[in-house]
Parts: sequence; structure tokens; C-alpha cells
Amino acid sequence: MTDESPFGAGKPLALSNRFARTVAGGWNVGTVIIAQSGMPSVISGASTGAMVARPDRIPGVSLTVPAALQHWYDGKTKVTLPCGLVVTPGKNTFLEYNACAFQGEVMQASNGNFIADQFWVGNADPTTGDLRGPGRFNVDLSLRRTFPLRERVQLQIAADAVNLLNHAELSGAFSGSLGNTNLTNNPAGGLVPGYGNSTNFGTIGVGTLDPRQITMHVKVVF
Repeated sequence: MTDESPFGAGKPLALSNRFARTVAGGWNVGTVIIAQSGMPSVISGASTGAMVARPDRIPGVSLTVPAALQHWYDGKTKVTLPCGLVVTPGKNTFLEYNACAFQGEVMQASNGNFIADQFWVGNADPTTGDLRGPGRFNVDLSLRRTFPLRERVQLQIAADAVNLLNHAELSGAFSGSLGNTNLTNNPAGGLVPGYGNSTNFGTIGVGTLDPRQITMHVKVVF
């Protein structure tokens, strides 16, 4: 959106003071505003060898981990999810979504070992509106003005600001990969056959979009 300054002669906010009109009038103002919710994360994994690489959605299990677990991690802290699954989120990642909400399908062979069901198709949607990346609210601003110096000479001054409000906006997406299908009982890790073995499902890193940046331009046109 681009508009002229409302200050000055003939404008909605006419100024009686000549100096004020000179300073405030004659500017062109442009803005770009982005306001959007986060994009859905693609859910995959816990389906090793299956026809379709998506898991089952476990009914009644919350898609998010308890609020007490939703924070940034150092890559060393073990976290026990509500279903008993133990994960260690990566360094500088934020945990929000719950790997317990999804599971693959396995079969037990005659020798007692578990194998993935290659002919199973998971019922989880590839994306869900409840598992999204971070939203964005960003304002960019530009100011421009032309000053006549001589009959055929003009001085143009401009300033452009990116991320004017200097919001820290995460640029990544939450991990939707559950990893390979676990085929063994692992009480220490809370793993049972069918869960994914990724420890980073439902996490997001610290990558951000650019902080506020302001550039100035001055040029002579003749």
C-alpha cells in the first residue's frame, strides 16, 4: 500500500506553520503488512516399509505435550511423554507436539520378533490444522520524497525499513517426522513396537527471519 503524506497545503491535515509543512509534507509512504497463521506441518513416519508413509492417529490422545514440557531444550534433557515414551529434544529446539498421538502398525512373526506391516495404510491425515508452524505478523515501511533543487535537478531521499516492529519471527516448521517404526520393546526408552523412534517430532529450531533493517538512499536526478 502506497500513499502520500496527509500533511501540507491542499491535504487533509493542512499545516499553518510553513516550516512544519516543509518538513512533514510531500512524503510518499508505502507499507507491506503480512499477517498469517502458521503453515501445517506434514506428518510422516512410524510406517517403515508400508504402502503409504503415514501413521495412525491414536484417538483421545492430545496432539500437544503438557504445557510444563513446552519450552526450549539443551539437547541433553530427557523428556518423558504422557504415554511413557522418552525423547531427548535436540539442542535449541522448542517442543510442542506429542509423538504419542501417532503410531504405526506392526505384526508379530512366528519367532516372536515384530515386523512392520507392509500392506497397512495409516489413517492420519498428511496435514492437520491443529499442527502448524509459527504464524507471522510483519510490517515493512518505506518513505520517499523528492526535493526540487533547480529547474531540471531533483534530490530524492528514501528510507526502507524491513521488519519495522523488530519482531522475532521463527522461520522454520515443526518437525512432523516420527522416524522409523520401532520393532522392539525398550522399557528404558518407553518404546513399544509401533511408535516412531525420532526424538525430535513436534520440535522447532531457533531459525528466524531477518531482524529490523533500515536502509537510506539519496540520489540526484537531472
